[in-house]
Amino acid sequence: SRFTRMQKERLVRSCNPDWIDLTIGLDFEHIMMNKPINTQVQMPLSILS
Repeated sequence: SRFTRMQKERLVRSCNPDWIDLTIGLDFEHIMMNKPINTQVQMPLSILS
């Protein structure tokens, strides 16, 4: 895109002062979704031998 995040924010806020930058939340959600959730139980190797 041609605008920086700050420029976009100024443009939107000039029309809608209540606007909140939701991309921060989306970035966070994206990071959380891509983390592999480790559901395996960690067992000490001594039990298996």
